Amino acid sequence: MTEDHSASSQGARSVIGWPLIILMGIGFFADLALIVLLLGVGGPVIEGTASVETGAIIAWAIALAISIFAPVFSLRQWKRGRRDLAIAGVWLPILGLIAGAVFAM
Repeated sequence: MTEDHSASSQGARSVIGWPLIILMGIGFFADLALIVLLLGVGGPVIEGTASVETGAIIAWAIALAISIFAPVFSLRQWKRGRRDLAIAGVWLPILGLIAGAVFAM
């Protein structure tokens, strides 16, 4: 009887897992796009004139580091079974970009 119960719970997990897998995949592609954007903007920031402040370079480097390490952290959490932390971690850089854009206006 316990085998039937575990089989039904496994089926329930697989149904719930697909939206999370899709959400993680979209988050990974969004993080990749953000990394490409930061690297594209990084050339003018780093090679800029003397008017570029050190704070801008530091902020760019921190944003790039978070954008690279957040998906790595999320993948580790996903493999450990912490789906909630994985989803939050993979979307952290994107939500930070949105918040920065909103508060900069």
